[in-house]
Amino acid sequence: MSFDITSTNSRVVLACDLFTAQLQQFAADTSYEGEEDTVAETRMSIDGKMVAGQTPSIKPVTIQLEASSPSLQYMYLLKQSMEKNHKPYPCQLVISQPSVGRRTIYSNGCLVSAKDLADGKKLLEPTTWKFNFESKSVETL
Repeated sequence: MSFDITSTNSRVVLACDLFTAQLQQFAADTSYEGEEDTVAETRMSIDGKMVAGQTPSIKPVTIQLEASSPSLQYMYLLKQSMEKNHKPYPCQLVISQPSVGRRTIYSNGCLVSAKDLADGKKLLEPTTWKFNFESKSVETL
């Protein structure tokens, strides 16, 4: 494994019916974030034996973009189109991390929530875009 774990050379590409775009100007503290995958459910039987079953689960991803990000135009277009047309737009998200030689592909997802107003603090705060995906696969670069 490499000593290098730089995240600044990561690439994030979002694709849907409306556009395909490489996202830019992420928030410095957290640019993107995936949640833990739930891969099994467990419970105890009445006689004290644990049982388990594999269950599919939603794969959530949060993207934070600076208030000045040119990629906001795509996020606003997606959100406004969903609201105007009363339908979700299927999305794919590809996150490439060259420093660790990994590409993660999220498929069949949609935007589920957005904090699209940059809070007016000392500096404008980042905007937050949450997606849920049906599946995730990891590849080696």
